[in-house]
Amino acid sequence: MDADTLRAILDAQSIAQQKTLDTLMDKMEEMFKTMAATPAGTRASTTEFVTNSLSARLPEFTYDPENGCTFDVWYNRYEDVITQDGATLDDAAKARLIVSKLDAAAFARFTNHILPKKPAEVSVQDTVKTLQELFGHNTSIFARRYTYLRTQCSGRGNCHVADTTSLLGLDWITQVEPLFHQLTGNTTCNAVSATTLAKLRSSLTAQLQKQFAAVFAPGLGCCTKSKASLKLKPDATPVFRKARPVPYAVLPRLSQEIDRLIAANVLSPVDHSDWAAPIVVVQKKNGSIRLCADFSTGLNNALDQHQHPLPTPDDIFTKLNGGQYFSQLDLAEAYLQLEVDEESRPLLTINTHQGLYRLNRLPFGVKSAPAIFQQQMDTMIAGLDGTAAYLDDIIVTGKTINEHNVRLEAVLRRIHDYGFRVRLEKCSFLQTEIRYLGFIVNAKGRQPDPAKIEAIHNMPPPKNVSQLRAFLGLVNFYGNFVKNLHNLRVPLDALTKKDATFLWTPACQSSFDRIKAILKSDLLLTHYDPSLPIVVAADASNYGIGAVLSHQFPGIRKGHLSCKQDLNTSSEEIQPNREGSFCSYICGSEIPPLRPRSSLYLVD
Repeated sequence: MDADTLRAILDAQSIAQQKTLDTLMDKMEEMFKTMAATPAGTRASTTEFVTNSLSARLPEFTYDPENGCTFDVWYNRYEDVITQDGATLDDAAKARLIVSKLDAAAFARFTNHILPKKPAEVSVQDTVKTLQELFGHNTSIFARRYTYLRTQCSGRGNCHVADTTSLLGLDWITQVEPLFHQLTGNTTCNAVSATTLAKLRSSLTAQLQKQFAAVFAPGLGCCTKSKASLKLKPDATPVFRKARPVPYAVLPRLSQEIDRLIAANVLSPVDHSDWAAPIVVVQKKNGSIRLCADFSTGLNNALDQHQHPLPTPDDIFTKLNGGQYFSQLDLAEAYLQLEVDEESRPLLTINTHQGLYRLNRLPFGVKSAPAIFQQQMDTMIAGLDGTAAYLDDIIVTGKTINEHNVRLEAVLRRIHDYGFRVRLEKCSFLQTEIRYLGFIVNAKGRQPDPAKIEAIHNMPPPKNVSQLRAFLGLVNFYGNFVKNLHNLRVPLDALTKKDATFLWTPACQSSFDRIKAILKSDLLLTHYDPSLPIVVAADASNYGIGAVLSHQFPGIRKGHLSCKQDLNTSSEEIQPNREGSFCSYICGSEIPPLRPRSSLYLVD
């Protein structure tokens, strides 16, 4: 082949390639024009295609700091893929893409952290920043050891010298901020193993049974220090009610229960009385029955209220500050261990199928009984450190096992002196965590009882105002744990207003679901400690105002108490006692002026 022929062939190929390129460019230009005029729905399909394509290229993020798998490392490696290759995506789509690549554990931790917000409500910048904070790089064990070994503390304190390895006390631990943060964060440092603690618990129980045999003896105790007294209103008149019919199948067991109470000197038969209340028979879980007098039929309206306050949960848990070990005591048949004075006994007459009986002990169902019994409990445990009582439920705590045991013995000694008895099968000794007043209590603080939260979570959407009020009542019990609850409740509260039509809207369902989701997340309130600085954060919206009282620990802030008020509520419905609940914690302390554009202020 000569040179001219070869040149002709190459020229022909060049012309063909140019035509092909021109055709391709024309088609691309048409495609871009078509995309510019494409409806929103089609563009959404393009966004979905790009998102799916990028998602296939990005590996799942799993947090493993010991092996260097942190979010910083993951994001630095794939940032260009997200920002450059995903340039056509908006910020919301990029945020969704990043969150979709979190594994199950990381996703759960992230969503719990941002509550009450949803992932879709967090910008891509805040999403990345939050993930970097949650799943950042951990300092190596070697570096942490080096930091701890170089720690120096100046001042005066106690140092216990022993042949064995010693544990650092809190006054030393607080000098090392990373160590303090780790020990007071999500990890737990146990002083003794579970096996050792179980042996100590068994030994302690046996020792207490022997040392306080009278306190744990079966049967009903009787208070030796005082008697209950009931006071009638000046215009009170006697009310006599006839006996209610009792199912024939229950009559034999009811007669046995009456005989038992007569033998225990709880009941005494009488021939005549100006006062009489009918009874209600209640079956217990174990198959036995409880005889209950229905004093709502007349006596309660005629009685003056006994003026002694019942403690609030905040009052109780404030006394548990610093506790590491807990014991719980339950008085047998509670009120019935408190005698009634002679003048009050005629008022406590019951009408049964066997005739009239007079109660010699303080029964359940009397309006003033809780306050009377609580006053007796408060008097009995007065001056005992680390001890609190709510009616017949007594809790004892201590920082160490020895301190706990000493305090527990002191309480049992008081119980013995007062003549009360305790049900051993309902007591718990030397626990690191207990259930009390609907909460789980441990060294870190308190959190909602999972069983109670599960019951709330399983509640179906309410069908009427009564069911809605029941739900809101349960939620409000754990209101201290939920930030901005007054905002979340707005659609639900609107349905409870006077003359409001009950219409369950999507906004109501969303509020209902959000509240339940927050209660299922990791919630914790720390114990109150007057030696720690207090931070009060306040906020307001168009719907309400709220405030949170927290303790400032080194490197971390933990909530203790919150309050809120609906701004749409009339002044007659505002509860000043709740809104003034911070006074017990901050009054008497110097409060610096509020800084401009800040809702935080510090109480020394």
